[in-house]
Amino acid sequence: MSVFIQIIKAGEITQEKLVAVTKTNAAGKYLFGDVIGGNYVVKAKLEQ
Repeated sequence: MSVFIQIIKAGEITQEKLVAVTKTNAAGKYLFGDVIGGNYVVKAKLEQ
């Protein structure tokens, strides 16, 4: 079972700015490559 992981730029109060989406691997780990440093919110959604 995989989980979709979203990274959203923090501070976007009126509208979320989606930066990247990835899926977890079999061990539940994920990685966002090519994302510059900053403050982000990470959201997870179970794949159905």
